Amino acid sequence: MVVGTHMIAKARRAREVFRFIRINSPAYLRVFHSDLNNFRDELVRSSVGLIVGAVAGLLFVSFLSVALLVSAWETKLRLVAAWGVTAGWLFIALVGLAYARRALQAPMPFANFAQLLQRDLEAIERAEP
Repeated sequence: MVVGTHMIAKARRAREVFRFIRINSPAYLRVFHSDLNNFRDELVRSSVGLIVGAVAGLLFVSFLSVALLVSAWETKLRLVAAWGVTAGWLFIALVGLAYARRALQAPMPFANFAQLLQRDLEAIERAEP
């Protein structure tokens, strides 16, 4: 008889959880939709900005490098200029890696949705008899 009571309690709990989800699903969908729109907007903005900035920056630095080398070619500073250009490219590469590393530490997408679900699951667990 204890097994039957335990099964009935589990069935009631499952019914309450499903009822809770059914009642709160519109809120979940609104938050999910908002997070999805925010994620899309951020992804488009950052991608466009990154591509335009990277292409323009690389073209500028490439032409600057050539100009520096051509300007210093007939001088005693030819080797210094060549190594200076190389060091400049190394600096740009390191700055790019630092930027990429910082970008990877951005908040996870759909964090609001995950927090909402976690909060509701904790509320369900606290309400458990």
